[in-house]
Amino acid sequence: MNILLVEDDSKKLAIVQEALEKDISVVALDIDVAKHAVEAKRLLRDKTYDLVILDVALPMREDVEPQADGGLRLLREVLGRAHYNSPKYVIGLTALPDVYQSAAAEFEEDLWSLVLFDAASYEWLGRIERKILHIASLNKAPNGEAEFETDVLVVAALQDELDPLLSNSWNWQLHDVVGDAAIYYEAKLVDSGSKSFRVVAARLPMMGMAAAASLTMKAGITFKPKTIMMIGICAGDSTESQFGDVIVGSPVWDYGNGKHFDRSSDRKPFEPAIYQVNITAEMRGLIERLSQNRALLSGIHDSFSGTKPRAAPKIIFGPLASGAAVVADRDKFKQIQSEQHRKLLGIEMEAYGVMFAAQELPHPKPQTLVAKSVQDYADEEKDDRFRPYACFTSAMVAAAAIDELRNT
Repeated sequence: MNILLVEDDSKKLAIVQEALEKDISVVALDIDVAKHAVEAKRLLRDKTYDLVILDVALPMREDVEPQADGGLRLLREVLGRAHYNSPKYVIGLTALPDVYQSAAAEFEEDLWSLVLFDAASYEWLGRIERKILHIASLNKAPNGEAEFETDVLVVAALQDELDPLLSNSWNWQLHDVVGDAAIYYEAKLVDSGSKSFRVVAARLPMMGMAAAASLTMKAGITFKPKTIMMIGICAGDSTESQFGDVIVGSPVWDYGNGKHFDRSSDRKPFEPAIYQVNITAEMRGLIERLSQNRALLSGIHDSFSGTKPRAAPKIIFGPLASGAAVVADRDKFKQIQSEQHRKLLGIEMEAYGVMFAAQELPHPKPQTLVAKSVQDYADEEKDDRFRPYACFTSAMVAAAAIDELRNT
């Protein structure tokens, strides 16, 4: 459960955070902390929280005194503007009786809870714990089962893109699903707390967004993964990447979606209709950590024995566009870049299908990550010299991301 704790008093913050982490063990809590309104707004732009525990008397920014209604002002802005992710529930928490009295009516009007904090008593913690348990029960699937049944689902378009992952030391086993022609592989690992950590992998029946969306939806419903990753290869921008660099796509979109016009008209022959899908702030943070791990990237480079560039691969975060056909025309890449996103890093054929299908899955909804490695530059010199290396770097970055997820 995602919780945002907004509190400027260091002593009170330590008491509340320690109580949540030690005394509420029934529910796994992911707690972020903000000490002023600006910091809280940044977090609420990037992430959706099940619960915000909000100090009512709060400074609006760093290095200023708290305002008696600072928390209320923050709450009004977050709930009133669309670019913030509204939390599912809010609990106001104040140690000041006069602030409690002045804020009670507004909290009651919006059906939020307001709790009086007392360091000498744990009544406040009991109320928060009951609310957390209630939210956790609402987060369960309609049939009462746990939210997720699989930790990571990995999909690839082709077998050679998946093989480097299946060749690692995770003891992959075939996993049959009755009535499903797809071939699934399963690895049963353990996390840092010695709890089971399940990874399932599969390849598409054919290339393309339709096949990617179909498998993602089918496997998503069957396995209920917490995270869906796509690995494989793409064409990159030669000014931004070298062969084997791994592009983590965000935003991702279908560059062929739009409207074609009669070429005799004054309008451009094609007007794109771009609907972008982005990864979560949690996944972006994970990728940023991996991208700075030089030992990891050097190790990936050194462990590959085939044809490869001289330099270790990089992890690049940015725009990735999907289309219906293989592109071997540099001008086409430049056209998409100039007309749809000037910072476009790569193009390929499946990522948008995976990410769109993932966000349309029924409860529980997974987070997504597409990590595709550059094998060519979408030009006439397109060949397969670096394809095995690109398949390898993509799979190894995904494996590192999975290790990060199971050890945090």
